[in-house]
Amino acid sequence: VSTQSTGKSKLVFIFAMTFPNSTHPELAIKDEAVRFTWAGWYIFVTITSLIGETIILIASIKYKAIKLHGVLVAFIQHIAVSDLLISITMLFPTAVSLITNKWVFGTVLCYMRPYLSYPGYQAASLLVCGMTTCKLLILKYPLISFTWTAGQAHKACTVIWFLCLYWPLCFLLVEKDDVSFDYIPYTCDYEFSSKPRVWEVLQRIGIVIFFFVPTITIAVTAVMILTVARRVAKEARQGVRWQGVMTVVLTAAVYSISFLPMTVYRVSAPFVEKDVSKPGQFKITYYRVAASSLTVNVIANFFIYSLTVNSFRAFLRVKAQRITSCFPNITPSQGNAEEGLLRTPNPGRS
Repeated sequence: VSTQSTGKSKLVFIFAMTFPNSTHPELAIKDEAVRFTWAGWYIFVTITSLIGETIILIASIKYKAIKLHGVLVAFIQHIAVSDLLISITMLFPTAVSLITNKWVFGTVLCYMRPYLSYPGYQAASLLVCGMTTCKLLILKYPLISFTWTAGQAHKACTVIWFLCLYWPLCFLLVEKDDVSFDYIPYTCDYEFSSKPRVWEVLQRIGIVIFFFVPTITIAVTAVMILTVARRVAKEARQGVRWQGVMTVVLTAAVYSISFLPMTVYRVSAPFVEKDVSKPGQFKITYYRVAASSLTVNVIANFFIYSLTVNSFRAFLRVKAQRITSCFPNITPSQGNAEEGLLRTPNPGRS
């Protein structure tokens, strides 16, 4: 391929034909069955996430089919966006890299990947943390919470997204080009190899703010939500909308379970293997398992809302009936009346 022609051909060459530097090529997975199985899981998660999160956004924005407190719905929408970002910028490229056993998207996209995917994971943690905290406050201060609006929640989520620019800004300020294709996670990643003393401080700050604090807060607030909800129901001061409680608690539980292996890795890695140049099985095999477990959080929300939110489940049932009515020998949809109910204003403060 020649790059001596026009600027356009050079750009095509950069995107499609050149390949980034690779790190740990000796750790490439030789067993194709293992690679294809791992890739198959990532493809499944990507497809499921793209479909599920898109349905969540359409159902909540166009049809108002998630009838919870407006603040919770706003967080749900932003969580769906973060999951889509992770699927597109992290999971899909990794799946392709596992199948081809190399990076095939060119140097430019390789350098862009960590700048795009890091904010997705950070936002997911902070948004779930914000949702559980808001639900706890709604239960403890119901009269005050009636004044909270979805618009205010969207503003809070916007602040969270700005905070999640922490890592991309650090990359740009310290060493913007320290990116390569790493065969341990099988994707392009930032290597943190330049200016180690600076990165030691910045990494500790980032891990505490975007990992440990949200993870601990989510676990604590989820337990407190159940405790407060049971007390309120027992004292009969007011009715408890359990679908809102269970939606938030299950979201927090799945988040905690999926992030638990990575939490163990973050805590143990500095002590288990101190020689960075020679990673052992803990930083190879265990890290791959921990990274894969994070994907459970990406696909779980659609199934959680289908289980706990009655209006969302009704929305799915109506749409499924509409689709199946297009096929012969299948009972046609029963109802535009049900769909009309889905379009009614949100009455709930769940």
